[in-house]
Amino acid sequence: MAAAESATYYNGPLQLIRIDDSGKCHVQENAISIVSQIQGRLAVVGIAGLYRTGKSFLLNRLLGLQDGFEIGPSVNPCTKGLWIWGQPVQLAADYHCILIDTEGLGSTQRTASCDMQILSLAILLSSYFIY
Repeated sequence: MAAAESATYYNGPLQLIRIDDSGKCHVQENAISIVSQIQGRLAVVGIAGLYRTGKSFLLNRLLGLQDGFEIGPSVNPCTKGLWIWGQPVQLAADYHCILIDTEGLGSTQRTASCDMQILSLAILLSSYFIY
């Protein structure tokens, strides 16, 4: 059974993991409920890199969207923690892909330890990783 036939998804970004100011990770249940509905094979494409280098922009292009994951003109990061696109991309009849966007590394608003958490989580969760 294809994921789109039996599940209810959200056509927008959803925070998957929030990292609080003390460095503790919090899994967001609404994103987990989306992922748990996917039937069949699943590819996970994650992206990480320095802040303000176009990670969200690239994922929006992969989705074929102008507006999707939040992007902005300021030097302040738009993405906090790890986010997924709430609508899996169907690659084949029984094969879907989830895109993971990450908070930019090296910003003045996070510690090096937090950067390592973000990078490690993205690598561990991804079947294909872009840096």
